[in-house]
Amino acid sequence: MGVDDPNVENGWSETPDLSGLDIKDDPELRSSWETEEPQNDEDCTWGHAGTVYEWDGEVGDLAPAFPEIEVELFGAPEERVAPQGDDFDWLNNIKVSQDCENPIRPIEKFEDAGLHPAMLENIKMMGYTIPTPIQKFVLPAVHLNRDVMGIAQTARMHHINVCTLPNLALGSGKTAAFLIPIINKLMGKVGRWAAPRPAINDPTNVTAEPLVVILAPTRELVVQIFNEARKFCYRTRIRPAAVYGGAPVLSQLNSLGRGCELLVGTPGRVVDFMHRRDVLKFSRVRYMVIDEADDMLLESWEDQLRQVMPTEQDAGNVSYLMFSATFPPQIEDIALRHLSMDHIRFRVGRTGSTVQNIRQVVIQAERHKKNQALIDLLRSMPAVRTIIFVNSKAEANKLDGILFSLGVPCVTIHANRTQVEREHAIRCFRSGRLPVLIATALTGRGLDVKNVMHVINYDLPRGTEGGIEEYVHRIGKSQTLSSQTPPKRYRILGPLLTPSPGRTGRIGHRGVASSLFTDRDTDIAPKLARLLLETDQEVPDFLMTYLPDGMTKENLWNPEFQDPPMLEFDSNNISDDTW
Repeated sequence: MGVDDPNVENGWSETPDLSGLDIKDDPELRSSWETEEPQNDEDCTWGHAGTVYEWDGEVGDLAPAFPEIEVELFGAPEERVAPQGDDFDWLNNIKVSQDCENPIRPIEKFEDAGLHPAMLENIKMMGYTIPTPIQKFVLPAVHLNRDVMGIAQTARMHHINVCTLPNLALGSGKTAAFLIPIINKLMGKVGRWAAPRPAINDPTNVTAEPLVVILAPTRELVVQIFNEARKFCYRTRIRPAAVYGGAPVLSQLNSLGRGCELLVGTPGRVVDFMHRRDVLKFSRVRYMVIDEADDMLLESWEDQLRQVMPTEQDAGNVSYLMFSATFPPQIEDIALRHLSMDHIRFRVGRTGSTVQNIRQVVIQAERHKKNQALIDLLRSMPAVRTIIFVNSKAEANKLDGILFSLGVPCVTIHANRTQVEREHAIRCFRSGRLPVLIATALTGRGLDVKNVMHVINYDLPRGTEGGIEEYVHRIGKSQTLSSQTPPKRYRILGPLLTPSPGRTGRIGHRGVASSLFTDRDTDIAPKLARLLLETDQEVPDFLMTYLPDGMTKENLWNPEFQDPPMLEFDSNNISDDTW
């Protein structure tokens, strides 16, 4: 499809040439937009401040139900849908292999996992019906007290990582895979293992001594895991808490002061609180989860990881679960030092089927006409949640001004945004109030938002900043789909956009990933062309020239077409303006 495709639906009126448009911060122009922005910390509902279930009565392992909290956590009963949607075929294409001497038998249904009735009820209210492939293996592994290393498997181990599974499959249920069994295992032991917590109406602060510590590389991912934990901890007497940088320290200190059994956080903020007197101790930790470990190394958090995972803890009392899209030497070193000898390595893949489920369109555009091409792309789709990826903060701000001037309800997230602005932006995007999100690569990495039907690479990732692996991470966002409130309608100098009829936006319906290709993108072109070929996508003529002579879908795995091993991704080469 080209940007001037005459078959584009929705009959748009002609759009002006935007190639030279430079929107300034006109107060009048942006007055209505400013009403969407929180003005200070008090105006923002922080992600770590979400409602958690608390009960201090003597009720054994199961606390009573509270309908009001239940609706807040899970939604009204009639609105609850399966996170993976109705069409399960693409998830069944995710293969999970075990690398250990004593493999475990996967479960086929949640009732086979030895779960507490309260946990089964929480799973039901979450909308899960059958376990995803990842859950089928990780649930019994934790139940049997086995440490876990989850690795995204490449398309072929000797080939470049053109099909690395984004975040071990966005929408695949990985977070639930470790939360469900860990929380379930603790339900009968909280009374014996947990530190005392103050009564609900007692203002006394205590030192937080969690039983579970979950580390993640981004603030957004921490909030997402915390929100899942709030649901699975319902009625269990396990209190979750979240800490991360950019949010008010005092608010998080107060949350920890209430005590917690499950802590989710970024390594930097966790280490900060560990070094403060009487705030956070890990003497009672029984489970340690490291999510997206390779991204933590990219963030240069190896030292913090080592502080959080000291050798002194390893007396056989701590179970470790690590998840990583790649397995560099630093991750292997951490795994060897902390995982038990009988740990299970799950290799999750092959991932081509995941990428194949997305319709990929690559459009050749001149650099000075990319703005026009972007508008044409937005006009070609119904009003669906859309993520636009750019490679710099300056580009994000420029596009924000252009789209706003055209009536597109959009929002941006990048490193220069305060945490207040980032959390507010994500809430507006999730709700559909501002259904177009402009993001730089790293700030968008941890996002897991339902109903993202269109991902646009306004800037393709540079070879020095992740290249084809970053491309696969990005387009994977268009697969986290489920029924949800449709986004806000809007105009782009043309007729009113409305969602197309009969489309629910659930997993199984093909999302669309569109990319604008310019003469600056030649470094990614050979691998991009090969990825399109491998995943049964149309390869444009201008990309075909980057394929080796004679390569076809049938013979692309022949030895003569294999690339040399992929170079390590050096984060030191990334410009300051990128993040």
